Amino acid sequence: MRCLDTPLLEDLLLGRARAKKWLDKADAWGGEIAAAEASMVELALIAKEMGRGTDRRLSALDALRRELTVLPLDAESTRAAIALAKKSKEDLSPIPLLVAGSAIAHGAVYLLTDHKRPFPRDLSPVKLVRI
Repeated sequence: MRCLDTPLLEDLLLGRARAKKWLDKADAWGGEIAAAEASMVELALIAKEMGRGTDRRLSALDALRRELTVLPLDAESTRAAIALAKKSKEDLSPIPLLVAGSAIAHGAVYLLTDHKRPFPRDLSPVKLVRI
């Protein structure tokens, strides 16, 4: 399973050309495409912050949810995120920690991002891939 981080999901929602490029690259690895519930919340907040057209953007987000496996933000995800925070020396933000925790807890093989926000260096057993 490949878990997409928020910036890649945003690229898909906005129809950016680079989304096809990295999606083609990720397809070579096979497996289902997933997203963390934490990313869905973050995308909803981004849609609201963008102002006019919020309802249209939220409808597009709902459509995207139906095309992906959405990894829940549950107790297992939270425990994995807390474990990452404890062992990490980096200054980490909550959303990336929760995305990584969900990926670990629900069996993702890869966590794909293009964002430069900090992720823990060691996400074992998940491999962080910056596209």
